[in-house]
Amino acid sequence: MSKGFNVDEWRETCKEISQSAVSKCGCIHDVYVGLYSCEIESHAGCFPEEHHEQAFDIAKQEGDYYTPKERAAEAQWNAEHGYCSHGLDQDCCPCGCGDLEEYR
Repeated sequence: MSKGFNVDEWRETCKEISQSAVSKCGCIHDVYVGLYSCEIESHAGCFPEEHHEQAFDIAKQEGDYYTPKERAAEAQWNAEHGYCSHGLDQDCCPCGCGDLEEYR
């Protein structure tokens, strides 16, 4: 992607990033959000600053983009309510979070 900002091209890139995140997230929403959001931020960093807000707005339309602050708040809520870092009950997490000392 070039250093300029093309809305249609960015919208298509967001869709591709979303599809990639879906294929890697194991149907776990919080994992999808992390994968999608981090990749969006990486790509959007190539745009001039004046296009960042529009780029992130489009990313929210095309996928479930959360800002770093929103992701941190979600992680904090999960921790306070007994959920693992993947947003699941630690005893049900397919990543084995229930086996980790920090969740016992």
